[in-house]
Amino acid sequence: MMRILVVTEQYWPEGGGIELATHLIIKLLSQIDDMEFVVVTGTEKPKNEDWEEYLYVPTLDCTNKYALWFHLFRIRNRKWFEKLIDSVDAVYVPRYCYPVIPSAKKKGVKTVVHLHDYQPISPGAAIFPNSDGRNLLEKIEDEIRSELIKYQSKSRAFLSGFTVPLNKLVQKWVGQADDIICVSRRQVEIIKKEAPGLADKIRVVYNPPPEISKRVEGPPEKNFLYTGGDDPLKGIHVLFGALSRACKNNNWECTLTKVHQKKWRRFFQELGSRSDCTFHVNGKVNYTELKKIRSNSAALIFPSIWEEPLPFAIMEAMLSGTIPIASRVGGVSEMVEGTYGEELLFEPGNANRLSRKMERVNDLSPDELREIGSSLREKGTSKFEREKIKQKFVNTFKS
Repeated sequence: MMRILVVTEQYWPEGGGIELATHLIIKLLSQIDDMEFVVVTGTEKPKNEDWEEYLYVPTLDCTNKYALWFHLFRIRNRKWFEKLIDSVDAVYVPRYCYPVIPSAKKKGVKTVVHLHDYQPISPGAAIFPNSDGRNLLEKIEDEIRSELIKYQSKSRAFLSGFTVPLNKLVQKWVGQADDIICVSRRQVEIIKKEAPGLADKIRVVYNPPPEISKRVEGPPEKNFLYTGGDDPLKGIHVLFGALSRACKNNNWECTLTKVHQKKWRRFFQELGSRSDCTFHVNGKVNYTELKKIRSNSAALIFPSIWEEPLPFAIMEAMLSGTIPIASRVGGVSEMVEGTYGEELLFEPGNANRLSRKMERVNDLSPDELREIGSSLREKGTSKFEREKIKQKFVNTFKS
């Protein structure tokens, strides 16, 4: 029996795509008779279906990485944690709990780190397109730009520049792991350029797909869906720019989720009032309801402006038969390769090109939408086949 310790800040249903991926991976591997999991997390009520043991550590639920690492320095020296490491065959770090890696390696326990972003080469964990292979000054500039875009705080952006040299510590921690899992070829390409010392330990394994019900027969509604919220890195400003152009001549229906800021709600309300377009602007939407909305939408709009390694939004759209209209960032190109979605890729930040792609989808007939949706599901199911993904994870932990 192989016993694996998972140390993570949050666990599904808290968090976002990383937490969902961790949940799906554990669920998939728990199907194997000789693998069992012990989970240490800061989530009080996680979705627990497949664990052998669960330990709730509230200090792990930190929004600040530096506070998290401070708490982990204390936790990793506690007797109960040392005994826990002694009782397992491997330690799995799916997010930012990197300080446990040296403790595990000191005891000779295999350690696997899963990178869903770019934390080892960027304090903010995000990389802008065409900015890989940067020198130190360029890294500082990009970090300040990222923080300024996301938080619109000059003081926070200025201070973030000082964290770039400190991020070498993350590379040191991650470099001590036995294996590093990345989720797309593009992510590996970017990380290898800026952290070549990690290259020999990296392997690419796609995240397993969530369960997606097959769409009821019939074409989807002519409805566009955006799920990126008001995070500027997700490109809500690009979407607004595209719709400001396109709504002059169209009567589209658009659903937006995770939009909490009053200014964006007001912007879309005003755009709807001066055009024939209809906007359904929502805050948090539960996962089950989101799946229903997506399955009834003709297309998902994904205007992200950073190199997202393997966005679940694209994967779920494909498996739902919903056409992705996405910016050419990160792992998106390899996800939609060979599908109609590949023809709809546009350069990040190009609102004019996005509006044209949306018009192209809007002009599709019901039969064309049905045919494209069926093809997307077929190719998505083949690309993200659970059994292949499961075997790659098994090989990683048992090698």
